Amino acid sequence: MLRNIKKQSKKKAIIRFETEPGQQAQVDWKERKKMINRFNGVFEFNIFLIVLGFSREKYIEIIEDKTQPTLFKCLINSFQSFGGVPHELLFDNMKTVVDSHNTFINKVNFNTKFKQFTKDFNFKPLACQPYRPQTKGKVEALAKLTNRLDAYNGEFETFEELQAIAKKVMKELNEEISQATMQTPISLLEKERKYLSPIASERVISHYTSPLNNYKVGKDSMISYKGKRYSVNPDLIDKTVNVFISKDNDLEIYFDSQLICKHRISDKVFNVDKEHMIQIMRSNYNDVLSEEEIATKAEKALINFDYCW
Repeated sequence: MLRNIKKQSKKKAIIRFETEPGQQAQVDWKERKKMINRFNGVFEFNIFLIVLGFSREKYIEIIEDKTQPTLFKCLINSFQSFGGVPHELLFDNMKTVVDSHNTFINKVNFNTKFKQFTKDFNFKPLACQPYRPQTKGKVEALAKLTNRLDAYNGEFETFEELQAIAKKVMKELNEEISQATMQTPISLLEKERKYLSPIASERVISHYTSPLNNYKVGKDSMISYKGKRYSVNPDLIDKTVNVFISKDNDLEIYFDSQLICKHRISDKVFNVDKEHMIQIMRSNYNDVLSEEEIATKAEKALINFDYCW
């Protein structure tokens, strides 16, 4: 009888999982938390949580929903806060990330938009095994630490003030000595940052934080932007391209996520690239004119546009 009791009480030990610098971060939500402002108004919100595995550097953000665009923005904000991107991100099986998780064969199907995000920001996604909270223990511990927000009940008015309080709490957490490392997360982040991957370009970030505008290419092989016309390759006639304005005030045109051309934004009605004009002429006169004649014809056509070489 005693032998049977010992067998029943025996449990598997949880193996402590440590990561190398820059290797991994754990991501989760704390859902539907409620707080009271100074006017006794009830605020219900969610908290985005992410923690770097090596340094324990934490990023938290109070948000009103858990949609995929919100997740992308929070992840980007965390990468910018960390100063780089971990090589792996471990997620709970959230619907905005995972379409299905077959635990029998241990196969995870990440949704299409999320997979594109992982490619754009160069990290490998991992999904926790369902009902195994210990696999994301670091972020689970962070979720409990956010209860410190409760001390600020009645000390804020607006949602923006509540977000500022969350940033204050986050700063405090990152300046406290971690019981796991016996160092502060902010001090270890200096070491871990060297191993993080670079953050994606401004154009890629803007695609997720301020989606690119879509434009259809006209029969003249141009798009219209704020009443002005800008040329593209004639192969794109009737197709939809994406337009992004860079910080250098260039109009960048993308097709299928690839930069195809860019123009300096100007006050001219027509902004035609010389090579585009040659391609347009070639598509119309390739069978009857030589390359030299096509180039001459393109040159004359450019003069008729308000084009400056």
